Amino acid sequence: MIAFSRLRVAVLFLLIAMHTGVTAAVTPLADGVAAYEVQDYAKALRLWQPLADKGDTEAQYNLGVLYAHGEGVPADAKKAVDWYRKAAAQGHGRAQFNLGVAYRNGEGVAKSEAEAIAWFKRSAEGGYLEGQYAYALSLLGGVGVGQDEKAGMGLLRKAADGGYPPAQHLMGRAYQSGYAGMVKDLSEAVRWYGLAAKQGDLESLYMLGVLNPARNHNLDDPESAKWIMQAAEMGYPQAQYDLGYMYANGKNVAKDTSRAMDWYRKAAAQGHMEAQYALGYAYENGADVDKSYADAAAWYEKAASQGHMSAQAQLGLLYSGGLGVPVDMAKAAAWYEKAAAQGHLFAQYRVGGFYMSGQGVAKDEAKAAAWYCKAAEGGERAAQFACAEMLKDGRGGAKNVEAALKWYRLVAAGADASQAESARRAIAALQDQKQKKPAGNVK
Repeated sequence: MIAFSRLRVAVLFLLIAMHTGVTAAVTPLADGVAAYEVQDYAKALRLWQPLADKGDTEAQYNLGVLYAHGEGVPADAKKAVDWYRKAAAQGHGRAQFNLGVAYRNGEGVAKSEAEAIAWFKRSAEGGYLEGQYAYALSLLGGVGVGQDEKAGMGLLRKAADGGYPPAQHLMGRAYQSGYAGMVKDLSEAVRWYGLAAKQGDLESLYMLGVLNPARNHNLDDPESAKWIMQAAEMGYPQAQYDLGYMYANGKNVAKDTSRAMDWYRKAAAQGHMEAQYALGYAYENGADVDKSYADAAAWYEKAASQGHMSAQAQLGLLYSGGLGVPVDMAKAAAWYEKAAAQGHLFAQYRVGGFYMSGQGVAKDEAKAAAWYCKAAEGGERAAQFACAEMLKDGRGGAKNVEAALKWYRLVAAGADASQAESARRAIAALQDQKQKKPAGNVK
């Protein structure tokens, strides 16, 4: 996601020196920066306002930042845009970029992708790295402009060569995957990730661990583990999850389930849904923590709300059984159906059961048959038997004895002795019916 470029003190001091040609610390503009740095926004505003009124582009941009974020003034997106526009009209790259973001998000102006792209382009043409990156993404994706992968990659490389970490990271991705016509080159991918990582890009730091020409995400490899640990300690959630997995399974570290849970919690607190699911599973099963269905339900719900299929299915189980939560068949059915829609076979079978019984949903045998048979096609044995039963009797659809026999035979050949025996009895009954069925009258 592209966000507003904010005031960056170190960069701003450099720009001030370039802009004025004098020592930054003795100018009102620089004094305003010093005030901003210690969060004395009122003083910064007092120093910058006269300069902005006289047309100083840096001061105009800085006032835009104050109004955009409500620093020393009430937050006012429209006033922020007005000041950005004044600076942008004079060629200020960051202001042009921020205007593009404002138009893309509809903040302080009417939403307009065309205007957003136009301002990103102007910012890029002026050499502003974030503008180059934003316009490159538009060209690569054909968003608001005709797709042009060659031009997009050229502009992306400019931003990367200029030292912009997200662009360097994306160059790594391009070389890793062969994106946009790039020839796959893992050594080049690692080089670009390394450049971005040196500037604190945590995802690139993590990729140095999981992507290496000789490693390819081997958590048993000491070098991979080193990079993953660094990224985890610096707060990158995927690395924290991986480190939790490493401690849980003794991958290149001494097995330590307590540390595993700690790293899972750190990742989960940042919204990492696999870590949230892992915690839910641990609490549900009492694996390395005290068993708690209530805690399991809480973590599953966080993961399920982000679309985690298995967490959705487990929530269905907990709500249907009243485990850690009150029994609620409507919620159980709803969570199972979300998982079923993503292809979870057991959830599809359970949803069939809900529609068949009318628990938590309006009874609907056609939907029951559809879900049973969908799960059956995926290989769910219990669903295969249920699908056969529906087809045998024509419940929820047309009767189809031959199709029913097909599913019964699959169940009969399965490992579940009880199901297999039931299927064999059903097959025998159907075959007996076929033999006893009277032949049509011969004329």
